[in-house]
This record gives sequence, structure tokens and C-alpha cells, in this order.
Amino acid sequence: MINCRTPRYLQLAAAAILVLVAAGTALASDLSGVITAEFVGPHGIGEWRYTLAVNWENLPARGLSHLNLSLGAGTVCTEEDLAAGVLWGFNAGMVINSDFTREILCLAQYEVNGDPSLNITEPLLKFEPHPGSIRGPGPVGWGRLVFYSDRPPAAIVTPNSFLSQKFGTYSSFGQVTGVFPALPCDPVDAEVSAWGEVKALYGDR
Repeated sequence: MINCRTPRYLQLAAAAILVLVAAGTALASDLSGVITAEFVGPHGIGEWRYTLAVNWENLPARGLSHLNLSLGAGTVCTEEDLAAGVLWGFNAGMVINSDFTREILCLAQYEVNGDPSLNITEPLLKFEPHPGSIRGPGPVGWGRLVFYSDRPPAAIVTPNSFLSQKFGTYSSFGQVTGVFPALPCDPVDAEVSAWGEVKALYGDR
């Protein structure tokens, strides 16, 4: 395992989130995801297509408002590094309600300032249902959301809490497993280049 210190601002963010949990603003929810990678060549947005398969079940029973995938935790990547290394299209994929009747188009957006409503300060990819959707995602469901990169995959080390969501006025965090683009800005040897080895040191918030 490669060792590096967690930046101070991340420690402060973690402490703030623990306070919120203690106050009852982040309630019970089962949120998890796994990212897989497929080489698609130079003809697409990026040479590698990454697919996040995500599941959620929310208590209290409030529908998913939006989903975040944190990008910058525990790394030395700049905002420009992340924007260049993680690519996305307007259409990010679909989420599906547990009643099997609604496939809801989701859009992806790079949020350089994180998600202030969740006290997340590092950059993230925000997946949000299309504003033209007649009905939004329910309290239980799953989805397949896509982003791209020219970087090959590196393993994500667990435990972590890089997934987050808002559901109504509530919020929760969850773990993501699998792979993520190996960004050269991480503080590891070039031959190792394991984004997940460093990012996972951020751990649970």
C-alpha cells in the first residue's frame, strides 16, 4: 500500500459531515456502486468507457434527487488535471425505478466546487435526472451511468465513501468499487499509477 497524508481540508470536510450525521441530517440509506471499464478506441469521447452501476434504497422513502461521484479526494490532482482526465457526454445514461416502469435519462456535469449542500469541497461528477422528466427516480432503484477517459483503469481500494446522494432534504454516502482512470497527477510512481491506492486513503467520511 502506498502511503500519503490526507490533505487538511479533507479532514475538516470529514469532521463536518460527521457532525451532520450526528445531528440526524444524513439518515439511513443503502447506496453503492461498481465501476467497470471497456476499451473503445480513439473514435469516441475517450479511449476508455467507464460505467458506474449504482443501486440505492432510501429511508425515509424519498426519491433520488441527484448522485455524485467524488473525483479529487486524497490526490494531488488539480482541477485542470481532473477535467482533462475524466471526460463525459451530455447523456450520462439511465436510472430505473424499482417498479420497472420508468427509465429516466440522466445528465452529467463536472462540479469543480463539489456539492456545498453535502459539505463536499473536492471536484465531482454530478449525475442528475433530466429536468424534462415527468417523474423523478423513486426511493429504490438502480442505474448505469457512463463517463470516459484516455487513461487506462486502476483499481479502487476500499473502504471509501466516494458516492453521495441527495434524496429530498436528506443525504447519504456510499462505497464504490471497481476501477477508475489512472491519473498521472496522483503522488505515486509512474510505473504504479494507481489512482485508487491513493484515493481510498480518504476512507469513510
